[in-house]
Amino acid sequence: MQNAEPLENLADQFARFPGIGRKGAVRMAYEVMSMSNEQAMELAKAIENAKVKLHRCRLCQDYTANEVCSICASPKRDRSVICVVESPRDVKAIERTHQRACRKAQRNTGPSRPARYGRR
Repeated sequence: MQNAEPLENLADQFARFPGIGRKGAVRMAYEVMSMSNEQAMELAKAIENAKVKLHRCRLCQDYTANEVCSICASPKRDRSVICVVESPRDVKAIERTHQRACRKAQRNTGPSRPARYGRR
């Protein structure tokens, strides 16, 4: 069964995302159609704002609204260490991993041992 042209177009746009097949794209299109006008416009505005306001950090190429992202701008950053990742989304995963390691090292550190990972 063929859907209305605007619904087909919406599903086609969702299907362009990696990992989203035709069935998932159609489900997403119907979900958008079940939203209130206000919710649908909020989604559209969020996409537009991200495309307009975000760009790549001049140092690491992560997405940021500033010239330099918060990770590169941090004074705690160890500038002698670099980490090469495939895509900007990998940066967040690496940062979360490091933060967990920092918290674990700080919890396991007694008064006589300095934290190994706690300083950046």
